[in-house]
Amino acid sequence: KSQSSEKIQDMDMINALHLLFPNNSLSLNDLQNELNELNEHKKSFFKKIENLEYPSKEKPYPANYSMDDKSNFFIYALCRITKPHIIVETGIAYGLSSMYILHALHKNSTCTLY
Repeated sequence: KSQSSEKIQDMDMINALHLLFPNNSLSLNDLQNELNELNEHKKSFFKKIENLEYPSKEKPYPANYSMDDKSNFFIYALCRITKPHIIVETGIAYGLSSMYILHALHKNSTCTLY
């Protein structure tokens, strides 16, 4: 993908968040800053498993099986903005969506993930 197409997709997501939640007090920069540590943890995890054999006990799924950065951001932003009381997650691979959801819930202090 070109950088310009990624910027357009990022802008579409930002616009969608603003349209869906016009009274949201969290800025894009706030959300991105909150995610810096998680994104570094994710990179470190995939670096550790990149040379492991797939499929194996240590690497049961392909590395590209997980959610991408835009999806991670969007699920995190949704949880931070909507402050749900209960979330049910029905399937995981490497647990990345769980990590982003749980970090948002910790910041919100409002929810349980099942």
